[in-house]
This record gives sequence, structure tokens and C-alpha cells, in this order.
Amino acid sequence: MADSADNDLVKVCNFLRERGVQEGVVEKFEEEKMDISAVLNANDDVLKDMGLSTAGDRLSLRGFCSTAQETQQNKEKESKRRRLLEAFMSSKKDRSMKLVTESLVLSRWSDYLQDIADAEDSDITLSDILFFTTGCKVLPQRAIPVTIEFLHEPGTEGLSRFPTANTCSNILRLPVLHGDYESFKADMTLGFLNARGFGTA
Repeated sequence: MADSADNDLVKVCNFLRERGVQEGVVEKFEEEKMDISAVLNANDDVLKDMGLSTAGDRLSLRGFCSTAQETQQNKEKESKRRRLLEAFMSSKKDRSMKLVTESLVLSRWSDYLQDIADAEDSDITLSDILFFTTGCKVLPQRAIPVTIEFLHEPGTEGLSRFPTANTCSNILRLPVLHGDYESFKADMTLGFLNARGFGTA
């Protein structure tokens, strides 16, 4: 705020010099710290005491200060608006990138499930995945809704390569760091086979 006030004072003094006001009057404005805000709050008597004897100088100075203040306020409003927009756009961009990643992971997940279902001899079965996710070894009569989430946030050892689950809530969390299907498939299978039921929650 001090830098802003000093800058405003320089503007006032430069304006007075451009108007041809005597240097002694300008120096008095500097000594009394008559910046833009002070000028706008000063009445005619105060400005006369400061050395502005003509009505033209007083009116012109007030007009200059009023315009300068309005310009500064508009700049501050625009700066705030721009920062808000940048914050929202940044959030939107981050979310957009996550959606692209999640779409790719879901595509690989779908391929993975299809590969298991089609395989005649596989190290893992759909029942293994069901047990990992829900704690149930067979499907109950009533449908079990499973929620898919994604491991965007790093853990203590960074982003997880392996799936995790909350068996109490039937939540399966899929890793997002794999660059290709084969590595995704290998780590998913390893994660499912090496987990032990509720110990993965």
C-alpha cells in the first residue's frame, strides 16, 4: 500500500508540473503527501492553502485524480476477475485431463475383464476380482453395486501401480499410471492375486 501511495503522489506532482504550477507548490504537495486520495478528500480551502490559487488548477487536479482513481480501481477489478478465471480454468483443465485418463483406464479395465472372461486357462478369475472388491466369493441373489474410483492421488510411495478396494463399501480403485495395456494387465493381476480379502480395504 505504501508503494501505491508513493506512486500516486508522484502522479499528482507530475501533473502539477505539467500544468505549470510553481515548483514551490509542488514541493509542498510532496511534503504534505497530497496523493490522489488526499486530493479527492480535500476541499477548495485546503487546496488553496496548498498553493493552488486558481480555480482551473484545482478543478483540473481533481478531475485528473478522479480519472486516475477510477482507472486504478478498474485495473484492480480486472486483475481480480482474471485471477478468478485462471483459478477456475486451471481447475477445469485439471479435471478435463483426469477425465481423459479415467476414460483410458476404464477402456483397459473393460478389455481386462473381457480377457479374463474369454480365457480358458487363466491365473485369475472374475470370482477373484469379486472377492477382492466385495469380500464375496460368489454373487449373492441381490445385485451388488460396485463403485469404480481412480488412484490419482499419490500415496507414501507415489502413485500406486496396483488396485485397491474398500470391501465394506464395494469400492474398487484403479491405478492410472500405466502407459500401456500389458503393464496394466500384469499389475492388476498381481494385485488381485496377492491381496487377501479384507486386508486390501
